[in-house]
Amino acid sequence: MELLENDYEQSLLQELPPNARDLALELLSTYSLGQILALREKTEPDKELLATKHVSDRYWLALINAAILAKSTYFLPNPKFSQDEIFYLIKAACSSINYPIKQATLKELMEFTQAKEMHVLSKWLGDFSELLLQQNREKSFKVGMSKASR
Repeated sequence: MELLENDYEQSLLQELPPNARDLALELLSTYSLGQILALREKTEPDKELLATKHVSDRYWLALINAAILAKSTYFLPNPKFSQDEIFYLIKAACSSINYPIKQATLKELMEFTQAKEMHVLSKWLGDFSELLLQQNREKSFKVGMSKASR
C-alpha cells in the first residue's frame, strides 16, 4: 500500500535494496510513527518482520530510519499542532538522518538537508519553521493584548 496524498522524503528509502525498501514502505503505510520509533529502540532487529521480505539484519537500522524519515515528513504543518508536537516530528526526522538537532538551528539543518539533496525534508522543515514562527507571533500578540486590556 503506497501513500499518495502527501509528498514525503524518500532519499533514505532509495538507498535501500528493493526488499528492504519494500519492508520500509510497508512500515510507513501500516505502522504509526511511535511504533516505528519503538522498533528502533529495540536492542535486536525484529527477525520475524525482516523475514517477511527476506531482508538481512544488516539493513534493519537503515530501513527503520528510512521509514521514520518518510513518516515524519508525511505530516503536513497544521496550526492545531502544539509546539511540542512540532518539535517531536522534527526531532524524529533529525534522528533518522543522524543530525544532532540540539546543536543546530533550523536554518543550519535546512542548509544541511539541501546539501544532502533531501529537498522534501528541507521544504518540510521550512514549512514547520514558519508554523512555529506564526505560533510565536500569535502567542506574543495574545500576551500583548491581555496586558493592554488591564
